[in-house]
Amino acid sequence: MSTPAKSLTEETLEVMKMALERRDEVFAIVDQAANRESAEADLARLFGVNQSLCASVMDLPVRSWLPAWCARLDEELEKHRAIRMQDSAQ
Repeated sequence: MSTPAKSLTEETLEVMKMALERRDEVFAIVDQAANRESAEADLARLFGVNQSLCASVMDLPVRSWLPAWCARLDEELEKHRAIRMQDSAQ
């Protein structure tokens, strides 16, 4: 039985989680970027994902870097993973 593909939401949450975990690298990339597009491209290379997923990182409000928000992101990501795994079991 194969595991279903990740939803766009799950992929986006994963990229946001990676960004929060690697904030120093993210801020350095954004600091050095000439524009939004180049920042997204550099973030995509850093995370090994499609550039379009990195738009979510660029749109993160400052409050998203707070520990409480990070914990909620983890919970939401786990819910999406559980749903995908449940779907694969059926």
